[in-house]
Amino acid sequence: HGVVIEPSGRFAYVTNLYDNTLAVLDIPARRMVAVVPTGAGPNGVSFVPGPIAAGPAPQIDLALPPMEHGMDMDHGG
Repeated sequence: HGVVIEPSGRFAYVTNLYDNTLAVLDIPARRMVAVVPTGAGPNGVSFVPGPIAAGPAPQIDLALPPMEHGMDMDHGG
């Protein structure tokens, strides 16, 4: 899960990896004020001042595809 608190300290934004949502929490009131759908597997969140207050951070797959013949002879491998 990812958690970020906006600069005033009033709201926290929490990703829910298993529910594919972003929860908006009103900290002083101690209650959830919104649930925003995010798409598959939100695993982080960042605060950006302005019209878009928060959103899920994209997860990047860094896995390389397997080589067809085990060695890449054209590149010295």
